[in-house]
Amino acid sequence: MGGEHSGHVQIQSSVVQDSPRHGLAAGFSQVKTLNLVNCSFIGNRYGIHLSSFSGNVNIENTNISNATSSAIYIHSDGQKNVYFLHSCIIYSEGSAIRLIGNSEDVALFASNSFFGWNKAPLIYSKISYTRNIPGRTKASFKNCTFLMNQGPVVKINESPKFFPG
Repeated sequence: MGGEHSGHVQIQSSVVQDSPRHGLAAGFSQVKTLNLVNCSFIGNRYGIHLSSFSGNVNIENTNISNATSSAIYIHSDGQKNVYFLHSCIIYSEGSAIRLIGNSEDVALFASNSFFGWNKAPLIYSKISYTRNIPGRTKASFKNCTFLMNQGPVVKINESPKFFPG
């Protein structure tokens, strides 16, 4: 990909398997839209690792299984909207979705998705605010199924705070 015009990435009907690091890592500033459709991420350390960009991520009809760390890792260092639609995360050793960082500009929307047999906390969040503005980090789950997960379904390690300057 090259230059300033590489802002839209689409990955369709692909399988990424047994990567010792990331199945997919998006960490460059030119990405504005990332679409994953009908994909499978199997046995990777991190299925999907999102950092260092602002934009929309659409994950649709995609399966993430057997991640040895987190299935989806979202670092909150830019304004991101992540849509997880008609997809599933199963048999993850770490958190199914890990939302971590020092900013408050992330929104996660999951709809009609399945989360099953994951070992660590299903949704793990640790955000510490460093700016003196109220946060907007949020997560929404609609019509999702959570089955036989070993850790708590949601674990908020550091609740949203407002630190005055």
